[in-house]
This record gives sequence, C-alpha cells and structure tokens, in this order.
Amino acid sequence: MLTREREHLPDILGLCEVENKAVIGKLAKILGYKSYIVTNSPDRRGIDVAILYNPSSKLKFIDSKEHLIEGNHFNSIPTRSILEVEFEVGNGNKLITYVNHWPSQRNPSQTRLIASRNLKKLILEKVKRSSETRIIAMGDFNTISKDFPRPI
Repeated sequence: MLTREREHLPDILGLCEVENKAVIGKLAKILGYKSYIVTNSPDRRGIDVAILYNPSSKLKFIDSKEHLIEGNHFNSIPTRSILEVEFEVGNGNKLITYVNHWPSQRNPSQTRLIASRNLKKLILEKVKRSSETRIIAMGDFNTISKDFPRPI
C-alpha cells in the first residue's frame, strides 16, 4: 500500500517545525523522497524548515539559499530562516520556492511584518531579474485576521 501511495507524492513538499537533518532524512526515506534540504537557522530552539523533493526530468534542482530574517527585533532573538530553493521545471522554466516559519503569535505583530517584508524583498528581486520566474511561498506564516499591521 505504501508503494502505491508513493506514486502520488507531491513533487515538492515544504515542512515547518523541523527538528534536525537526521529526522528529515528518515522521513524522506519513509515517504519516498530522494532529496531534501534543511535549514540551520539561528533560532535557539533548533526548530527549522525543510523541503523534500524528487528530482526528475521535469524537476531539476538548481540552487538553495538560507536567508536570515533581518530586523532590530531579530538581533537579540533570532528566528527561523527562510529557505529558498530554485528548480528548473518543464522545458527550462524557473521555479523558486520559499519555505517560511514566521514568529509565533506570542511575538508582536511587528515581527511577522518584518518577516513578510524580508520575503517580499526576496520575491521582488527574483521577479525583477525575470518576470517569467514562477514563485511559491509556503509554510507557517503565523498570521491571524486580528494582526495589525497586516503582513504584506
């Protein structure tokens, strides 16, 4: 039964609340993913984000980067990084994924606003280079309708 389910895996799976690379390696193997990338964020709790994927003729890994969230609040209390992974999909099209896990609701709304501005800056830089680039931002944005100001 598990073999049949593996045929229907998403090509790319973003994960939040990741404990460490060893755990993700085991999970990837059990689920049937051949490749994965895990951040090593400055968050002192050791909670990170990851992406699992299966390379194929239609999905080729190009590059990955880990982006620290920059802002005054994060100098003293670092948060999880944003994981950027670039793929080539289909016939040479570029797909960039951003896996996020923004500060929780116990933090001021301002912290999520800072995280959103960091992500927005990354996305706009990619779009400016090529308007044909496809972008997916995924993860736990930890936002609720009562947040003010609303992350952009």
